[in-house]
Amino acid sequence: MRARRIHPRVGLATVYRCIDMLDRIGYFQRVQINGKTYITACPDEKLHYHLVCRKCHAVTEIEVDQAADALQQIMLEAGFRAQAGAIEVMGWCQGCRSAIERVSRSNSAGQLRQQARRQPKQHDDQRPQQK
Repeated sequence: MRARRIHPRVGLATVYRCIDMLDRIGYFQRVQINGKTYITACPDEKLHYHLVCRKCHAVTEIEVDQAADALQQIMLEAGFRAQAGAIEVMGWCQGCRSAIERVSRSNSAGQLRQQARRQPKQHDDQRPQQK
C-alpha cells in the first residue's frame, strides 16, 4: 500500500474513510473498467471528458466546448443538474492501440502461413488444363 510508505502506521480503514469522504465531496470520480474500480482526481467543475484506456488505464482529460454546450442545453431542458462534471469515454490510447494492432497483424500473418502450409501443393500434372 502506497500510503504506508509515507506514513508507516496508517491503517487501511483510514485510507478507505478518506477515499469515501473525498468521493462524497466530489473531489474525484470512480471509474469502472473491466469490473475493477479506478479513481480519477477531478476537481474541475466545468464539463469535460476523460478518455480512459481499457488496457493501461491512462486517463486523458479533454475539454470539448461544442459537445459540452449541447449537453448543458439538454440538461437544462430536462431540468437536470449534474453533480459531476466529467464524462468517461472508454477505449484504447494510442500506445496500447498500436501494440494491439501489431499483435493482430502478427497473428494474421501467422494464420496465413498456417493456411498456406495446410493446402496441398499442386504439381504441374495435377493443375487444370487451360484451353
